Amino acid sequence: MQPSFLALQETKLVAPDSCKSDSFLPNALPSFLLADAVGSSGGLCTAWDSRVFSIASNLCSRRVLSVDLNLCHDNSLVRITDVYAPCDHASKPAFLAELSGHAPGDAIPWAVLGDFNLTRSPEDRNNANFCRTEAALFNDFINELSLIDLPLRDRLYTWSNRQSSPILARLDRVLVNVSWDARFPTSTLSSFTRSTSDHVPLVASISSAAPKTRIFRYEKAWALHPLFRSAVVAAWASAFRPDPTARLVARLCQVRLCCKRWTRRAAPASRREQDCRVLVGFLDRVEELRPLSSLERLLRTLTIDALHLSIKERVLYWKLRAKVRFAVDGDENTGFFHASASSRFRRNCIPVLSVNGVDLHSHEDKVAALRTFYKDLLGTAPACCWSFFLSDLYPDSTPLPGDLTAPFSPDEIRRAFLDMNRLSSLGPDGFGPLSTPRSGILSLRMSKGSSMTSMTVLSISPA
Repeated sequence: MQPSFLALQETKLVAPDSCKSDSFLPNALPSFLLADAVGSSGGLCTAWDSRVFSIASNLCSRRVLSVDLNLCHDNSLVRITDVYAPCDHASKPAFLAELSGHAPGDAIPWAVLGDFNLTRSPEDRNNANFCRTEAALFNDFINELSLIDLPLRDRLYTWSNRQSSPILARLDRVLVNVSWDARFPTSTLSSFTRSTSDHVPLVASISSAAPKTRIFRYEKAWALHPLFRSAVVAAWASAFRPDPTARLVARLCQVRLCCKRWTRRAAPASRREQDCRVLVGFLDRVEELRPLSSLERLLRTLTIDALHLSIKERVLYWKLRAKVRFAVDGDENTGFFHASASSRFRRNCIPVLSVNGVDLHSHEDKVAALRTFYKDLLGTAPACCWSFFLSDLYPDSTPLPGDLTAPFSPDEIRRAFLDMNRLSSLGPDGFGPLSTPRSGILSLRMSKGSSMTSMTVLSISPA
């Protein structure tokens, strides 16, 4: 594993020379900063890969070392803070107050990592020696700065006194703010095997890309586009089968294919939002120098409309994935839904699978291992052949009443669709109950055959 960033605590070093730093830092991390130890206590070291980061500024004290780094691929700014908290109880409030001063603005992604020497709940220790006062102080600090504690998925504790009856505690953490969570939504935390230290080395995997499922899912944001409705209607009418059931299946397949093509052609909402903001800002600066022409004013109006549309798309996208139902329609709190969806993803994430002593980390390997396991467990269904007839089992069966066998009326079908919960989960075909009080049912036709009654219904929510 080749890290891009390294944070060390309790180095017990004071102004080490280059030979000393080369002895414990990887060759791929030539850039580093140090906070000197006091006597034989403390000391921090932060190192980074110059091919990934370039330093913008730093803020250093005895127990807190913050570096502002620019990502080389897009020049975006992040702040990473390395901490080593004091052990004595009296110094911990002052340490947390000092750490609060290192918090950047809300727009800058921030990660705080290291040895906090604090626990948040009784579950963070294996004994009853839990200080509720310190825990309340630490939790108040986290809540005040709206920080997110990345869950450690492969162990419960990070520190041990290494005795025959050890005391175990989780003292090491990685805390991130909401901007970091939005910028890197799939950040996860795992651990290495401890060799010499009494602390467990932690590994934070920072990424903004999550494995995408191949299952089709209808996105409500598509209905915001004025051209999407006409494309769906054309796809719906393009499939024709003489059998009503086959016609319904074929039309749903055509609509699904149309939606997939629409997704590939359309630019991501985040990119369109950024482009619109740049264009509107440019026209505003031009207006400060001279009056805008009529075409330029029209362009700015259309760009602002496109900006509002892209923001609505992002709200609907993350709201669908957040699974939060107490927020009403119109709450454009995209950051809240984004953070909720990211937290839900981390809870459901399986970082590693161990199969026959081999650890599987990639998404494809884990999918293959799980498919093989359940296929071997459940087996394959054998061919089934029934050797009896229902008429022989129920020779004296009474015919059902006519109201149970009669075809559904159009009013019954319409009421059934309008009474469906539009927040329910999507079905196996990727479509959910899309009807809303403002939806228009595009097609509702009854086809009566000799032995069955079929229906074709499609509802698209208007913008």
